[in-house]
Amino acid sequence: MLSYTQQIMLEPTNSVVHMQIAKCYRQWNKFKPAFHHMNILKKRYPFHPLFNFEMAQLFVDKQDKMEAVDYLVIALSAWQNADQEFQPALAARELYIQLLEGEIQPRISQHLES
Repeated sequence: MLSYTQQIMLEPTNSVVHMQIAKCYRQWNKFKPAFHHMNILKKRYPFHPLFNFEMAQLFVDKQDKMEAVDYLVIALSAWQNADQEFQPALAARELYIQLLEGEIQPRISQHLES
C-alpha cells in the first residue's frame, strides 16, 4: 500500500493506482477511503466496466446489494459481447446471478467501520 500512496503523490490522476488503492481498502473493510478513490474514478470513467465491477464488489461488501446490482448492470452491458473466457466478465456475471438468487452472504460484521 505504501508504494501505491507514494505513486499517487507523484501521479494524482493515475486511475490504475486509484483502483488498486480502492481494492486494498475494500479488502480491509475500510469503505470510506475505498469510496473516496472510487469516486475519483467515477468522475472520469462512469461507464468503464472494470470500474463498475469494482464498485459492485464494494457495495456487496458493504451489504448494499441493490446498489451492487445497478453497477453490475452497467458493467455487463459493456461486456455483453466479451469473449467467453474473459475473466472479469465471467466474475461479474457470476456475482450478478448470485445477487439475484440471494446467494451472497455478508462478508463482514455490522460492527465494522463503514
